[in-house]
Amino acid sequence: MDDIYLQLFDSSSDEDVLESISNARKVPAAVYCTADDEDDLEDIVNVVHPVINGIQRIDRVKITNYLQIVSNYSDKDFIMHFRLTRSVAKDLICRFELTHFYNNLKEPVGRVPFEKHILTFLWFVGHQSSSYRDVADRFGITISGLFDVITRVADFLMSLSPTIIKYPNAEDEKQTAEHFYQTKKFPNEPLMEHIRIDRPEVDPDSYINRKQYCSIQMQALVNEKKKVFRCIYWVSGLST
Repeated sequence: MDDIYLQLFDSSSDEDVLESISNARKVPAAVYCTADDEDDLEDIVNVVHPVINGIQRIDRVKITNYLQIVSNYSDKDFIMHFRLTRSVAKDLICRFELTHFYNNLKEPVGRVPFEKHILTFLWFVGHQSSSYRDVADRFGITISGLFDVITRVADFLMSLSPTIIKYPNAEDEKQTAEHFYQTKKFPNEPLMEHIRIDRPEVDPDSYINRKQYCSIQMQALVNEKKKVFRCIYWVSGLST
């Protein structure tokens, strides 16, 4: 069995990508087997799927009804999983449905639903430890399809930024400063905070501050309506 070599492609891969790779290598994307005896070869043939059109297909087991499960989440569970309230997520879903990012997709019958687009993206960006395969399996889509979903929703959110992200003008800044001075006698000076972090694996010495622990410095500017409109952070060791 040591001499047996298998080159397998799973069904989550984009067929166009596989075809490009195959053409570039000038060899068919298939299963190659060499064995010392016929018994070993027979064992391999029995466990692999049939090769169709030169591509080894392996059907992955995916969750097919996760959106129904999401609809049964409590509001608390929804926030825990998607990092947004249900109402904000629904607002994004409704907006996305009406945009060209979704309506210009080809093959409307087989395309990923607009609700699944947003929820898939929120899950992906809200769970640092989740891999492409984990998210694709959870939402019942292919890995290549997940890449398209993430890219498409990211472009959609960036298109909203001019109407959502608004920096204060000089008059707004003056009004905010006056408010804090009148209510809290707060001076017209920004404050900064050291945030303790775990020791990084890359260049850890740069994160050590004057008190000899790893941290980053953050400066956040908030107006009287408790809206953060500017946030700056930097490595502590490089600024002290």
